Amino acid sequence: MGCNPGPHRDTETARLRNERVRRGEFEAVVEELAATITHEGGPRADDASSSFRRMARRAGPDVLLRQNTSLLGRPDRRSDLASITCPTLLLWGRQDRLAAVEHGREMAARIHGARLVVLDECGHLPTLEQADATVAAVREWLGAIRIGEC
Repeated sequence: MGCNPGPHRDTETARLRNERVRRGEFEAVVEELAATITHEGGPRADDASSSFRRMARRAGPDVLLRQNTSLLGRPDRRSDLASITCPTLLLWGRQDRLAAVEHGREMAARIHGARLVVLDECGHLPTLEQADATVAAVREWLGAIRIGEC
């Protein structure tokens, strides 16, 4: 769900985010991420943003820094996608602003037999923003694959 197999697309913004957290602007960064991570027009956007805020605050600034820093050094793994041989479901929010749906399309094209499901009115958190549609897509996919293929 909502990932990028390539290198970070905006390392300068990510570095600035780290600097801001180190300067004590953790709450402001969390608020900015919460406003970006969900699709503001989605039916559960407020609940999903609130869940994200709670999770981020519980994890704290050190975890945010570690996660953000790990993304800065993310290697380009696109060439490895063709070696995936198990059934693969790629689930994306059409309005994902952190990992655009184009990443999902690229991954689906590189992973043999992958299925891409794109959910409308959904940002980066499909399990929170479109829970029923997410469950339905996973159930349908599981029903379509044979047990033991992975």
